[in-house]
Amino acid sequence: MMEPVAPCRALGIAVALVLSAGCATAPPPAPPPPLPNHDALGELDQAHRAAAAGDWETARIHLEAAVKASPTLGLAQVDLADALMHLGQEGPALADALRAGQQLEPQNPRVWKLAGAYAQDIGDSVAAIRADERALALRPGDPLVTFRLAGLYASAGRVPEAVAAYHTVLALDPTHERAQLSLATLLGQQGDWAGAEAALTALCARHPQNALYQRQLQQVRVKEGKAAPTPVDTRVMRPLRKSRH
Repeated sequence: MMEPVAPCRALGIAVALVLSAGCATAPPPAPPPPLPNHDALGELDQAHRAAAAGDWETARIHLEAAVKASPTLGLAQVDLADALMHLGQEGPALADALRAGQQLEPQNPRVWKLAGAYAQDIGDSVAAIRADERALALRPGDPLVTFRLAGLYASAGRVPEAVAAYHTVLALDPTHERAQLSLATLLGQQGDWAGAEAALTALCARHPQNALYQRQLQQVRVKEGKAAPTPVDTRVMRPLRKSRH
């Protein structure tokens, strides 16, 4: 006859069996990514110095060397994408750097901001919206990304989201002239003349000498019935007599 097992011992055996079963089925943990070597970090530092001086070509050279020395150094991939965009080199190298940066630095808002600009440049508005939304989720309050996203929303027919985005830009920067004008134009296209008037009135108050803003405000007030149309000059000018000389 088997001797009875003590309760504590039985519990220990049961835990050991569960752990051993889990170890038998669970995959081994993934190895941590290799640390960037000294050469890669040195190249990255040189690239940052060159970029700070506005020398993006030199920065690109150092960043490509950093990526070659340590392909898993995500910051170097993001910085390389930034340098390539500054240089206007929007080819396969930029796409590869952005792809690698997104994989290695998924929580870096800058890589999504760059990806949004690149996607807009190549005409992929769906990818641009997705990237800009991700950038703002990681770093809210970026007026540049918010303004770009507002335009993308407007182009996609997502008018309420576009209007909200323009208002966000103006809350961040009340002097943002393009956001104010774009908002007025969008509201006017939707027949929201009161909203368009408010936006244009704010513009005219900041830029009283701007004839274009004044004329647009007048046109909106005409649409609202608050002002009479500007009379058309129907005078017939007499032709000038030919010069004797």
